[in-house]
Amino acid sequence: LVAHRLGTSRRLLCAAPAYLARHDAPETIAQLSDHRLLAATGQMPWRLVSGTRRATIEQPSAVITNSSEIVRELALTGVGIALRSLWDVGETLARGDLVRILPDWEGSTDVGIYAVHPRAPAVLPAVTAFIAFLRETLADTRF
Repeated sequence: LVAHRLGTSRRLLCAAPAYLARHDAPETIAQLSDHRLLAATGQMPWRLVSGTRRATIEQPSAVITNSSEIVRELALTGVGIALRSLWDVGETLARGDLVRILPDWEGSTDVGIYAVHPRAPAVLPAVTAFIAFLRETLADTRF
């Protein structure tokens, strides 16, 4: 396979207003340990960055699931705090269905968005055009 990195998947900490109505929003990274954290299997620990500062959150998820979509839905219904990709929750943040938590912190930038295709002696023009389209589309977004 050939992978083309299209960009970085920005990941933000977020929770529903309903969750925050029952629990005070954490004001520090250390206070995350007092909260229900939501992550799919294999998505913990969280590696967070804020400028040159780094933090690793190793608390187990409050749920066991292999579905990132379930994690998003649980966050939306007020079950806990999730680390989600901006492309996944951007609209819900804009509507106020989710609220950003600890806005100075984000997921590490080592998570990328890739276009992947089989290695071939000649790449079809449609594949090249589609990758160019994806690059342009992602460049025009806030992801």
